[in-house]
Amino acid sequence: MKIDAPTGLDVTGIRLARADGNTAVLTWSTANESQLLGFNIVRDDGRGRRQTVSPEIIAAELAGTAQGTTYRYADRGLPAGTYTYTLEVIRLTGRVARQPAGQIKLP
Repeated sequence: MKIDAPTGLDVTGIRLARADGNTAVLTWSTANESQLLGFNIVRDDGRGRRQTVSPEIIAAELAGTAQGTTYRYADRGLPAGTYTYTLEVIRLTGRVARQPAGQIKLP
């Protein structure tokens, strides 16, 4: 697997929001999924702990097509703190592009 710098070509928008006090919700859209396999969500807690929080690859719903769609992932049960999220975009070739998703503070 090779990791690339963000390209912004596949993902058209990423939004991070708080829901229900201890849940971070990541929403993103794609413009074209012709070269996409899927996505991973990575969380950094600011104390050196970085982990993939999606239990498995989130499959691209329209993989292999020139169409796009919208995705939503809820990271639930988080303790109070500040978290930084990254969306990993996995291409059919196995290459991974990291897209910064933002930072959120949970009470």
